[in-house]
Amino acid sequence: MSSDLPRRRNVEDFIVVWIGEADDTGNSIATQLCRVASSTQTFSDAERCADYIRDAKNEKIFLVVSNSLAQKVLSELHGLPQLDSIYVVSSNTPSEHEEYSTMYAKVKGVFPEASALCEHLRQDIRVAEANTTLMSILSSNDVSPRDLNSLDPSFMYSQLFKEILLEFDYDEQARRQLVELCREQYAGNGGELNVIDEFDHDYQNHSPAWWYTRECFLYKMLNKALRTQNIDILCTMGVFIRDLHRQLEQLHSVASTNNTPLVLYRGQG
Repeated sequence: MSSDLPRRRNVEDFIVVWIGEADDTGNSIATQLCRVASSTQTFSDAERCADYIRDAKNEKIFLVVSNSLAQKVLSELHGLPQLDSIYVVSSNTPSEHEEYSTMYAKVKGVFPEASALCEHLRQDIRVAEANTTLMSILSSNDVSPRDLNSLDPSFMYSQLFKEILLEFDYDEQARRQLVELCREQYAGNGGELNVIDEFDHDYQNHSPAWWYTRECFLYKMLNKALRTQNIDILCTMGVFIRDLHRQLEQLHSVASTNNTPLVLYRGQG
């Protein structure tokens, strides 16, 4: 059950990692975790799992571990900053939960069955997504020349990059490149690949805001790319960013004309 595939560039903020025995139970848990998170990795070897987590740079790891490997993995990895939360799968007594929670602050619970674990994990990921801070983007009309002089150079760079991104003349090939990037990043994830196929064939049938607020790969990729200022990903997603920006500008214009407030949000459920 070890993950022996070459490490791909992760386009999301959070990764669910499962480490457990390579048996029917372990494979079943891994399959259920894939329904909770788009980005998952599975291991049966503790050292490979540890190396993978240590190599994570901009991602937070939600680690699910079988009871048989918990002591070894927790003592070795608990202090890593990449590790956000830990979940132990065990059918033992409740006292074990107290023992793990007392010794390791990142342990969120000991779960006898996968269904309860997955529901708890799903809620924790939603909270983490809601708390993720995005890169600030302002219109050049929102700040005066005097204000611009006092802004941080990195912020100024992001504004210049944004203007270039929005003014670029995208064509159908640009959208094809975005679709191919998404398929590459979510290879093996049947659920997201189905949504990517929908995005490919039905993009024009829905608004950009509809796609962005859908619970799928798009907002996760875009949010992380903005937060980490990943230029490669942002350039490839430029065609979608432009379309979304134009729709928001149109909504803002209508709201201003009618003197009504415009409320924008991306739901987490």
